[in-house]
Amino acid sequence: MRTHPVQPPQLSAEEIRAGEVEAAFTIKLALAGALSLYISPFIVDGIFKLI
Repeated sequence: MRTHPVQPPQLSAEEIRAGEVEAAFTIKLALAGALSLYISPFIVDGIFKLI
């Protein structure tokens, strides 16, 4: 006898769209954080040169 694997429930179009929006926000937040970390030493250096 062959058994069928358990499948997760199908998501609605609204749930899929909400997941896409959340994923896009997460990616933008990660990129903004990475950019901030990359630029911060230059900003600190510039501030110390002004002082």
